[in-house]
Amino acid sequence: MFKQAPSVATGQQNHLLQQMTTENVYRAKLYVRFVIVLEILMLLRNFYTYGVSLHYYVILYLSFLAVAILTLVFLHTSERIAHIHQRARLQHYYLMAFYSFTLFWGVVVTLIDQSSYGHVTAYLTNFLVATVLFIVSRRSFILLHFFPTILLIVGMFIWQENTKILTGHFINITIFFIFATLGSRVLYNNRVRTFSQKVLLQEANQEMATLNRHLHQLVLRDELTRIPNRRGLYEYIQTHTTTPQSAAIYVLDIDSFKTYNDFYGHLAGDQVLKQVAQAIDTCMQEKGYFSARFGGEEFVVVALQVDEHTAQEIATCIFNTVAQLHIPHEKSVCHSEVSISLGYTLGTIENQATLESLIKEADDALYGSKQAGRNQIQRYKKE
Repeated sequence: MFKQAPSVATGQQNHLLQQMTTENVYRAKLYVRFVIVLEILMLLRNFYTYGVSLHYYVILYLSFLAVAILTLVFLHTSERIAHIHQRARLQHYYLMAFYSFTLFWGVVVTLIDQSSYGHVTAYLTNFLVATVLFIVSRRSFILLHFFPTILLIVGMFIWQENTKILTGHFINITIFFIFATLGSRVLYNNRVRTFSQKVLLQEANQEMATLNRHLHQLVLRDELTRIPNRRGLYEYIQTHTTTPQSAAIYVLDIDSFKTYNDFYGHLAGDQVLKQVAQAIDTCMQEKGYFSARFGGEEFVVVALQVDEHTAQEIATCIFNTVAQLHIPHEKSVCHSEVSISLGYTLGTIENQATLESLIKEADDALYGSKQAGRNQIQRYKKE
């Protein structure tokens, strides 16, 4: 007759209870305010008509008024509980008790009315209120309505002596009960379905965000060496130079790399690029500096907030890091092992334009080291 509610994962059940309880509490606050006003009006009417007395209707009105006030105070006070799940469970159990009282109250008024009015309005009204305003699981729904319903059935046999009226009441109550129950289940199932769809959407969004971050990192890294590429270098500068910063820029090149590729093969050349890149990147990361593959066999290192002495130490560290790899290179024009030529400069980085200007200076120093015989370090000197 209606769709079954989708199952909720165990880890999400507390979140579902919390969300549904929050909505139930909101509706309950509105309802108890209405009850307070209604019971006060009923008491005033009763006192005006019959005078001040503790008639059983007066006692019922006073009891409902007292419970409504207590409920309103509790619902507002319980909001101070810091632990969200603990607060939700406490509020849920209290609302179970409150709506149980509401149903029993409706049963008592309905049974009393059999001797005078002979209708079941009080019970049906409160049943509708508990069904529509308090959206709960099937188990809680059965637990909530079972005992008041049994009391009503047994009480009707005792209090209503007219068989025709009794039969009519049971028919009306049964029809009302069936449709109200189905309506309650539809509301609950729709709420669970909405919650499940929201959870699935959040999970999909999280997966998409993770995938986007992963793709973004892939875009910023060189596919061969797995260290940052030129785009990664520019993003690093954009992120870390929101204000002008002093920096040392290093540009280095593997000596005689073309002849290495020709003699050992391109696959061996790729392995050299990986080894050199990883060695430099590991060394620089340990010191808090940044390295990137700028293109081909050329690499760039950025060291922010360093002085001249530290800049020279970094250049020596980079140079020695590659030398310590001891990769044979029989066809090198300057050394029997893979070596590098390195040029560096110092300046101030404000944006990408100033970075490129400093890279140009470091590249000029690199050219100078190559002209001087390779396998050495040179600092940029302004003419």
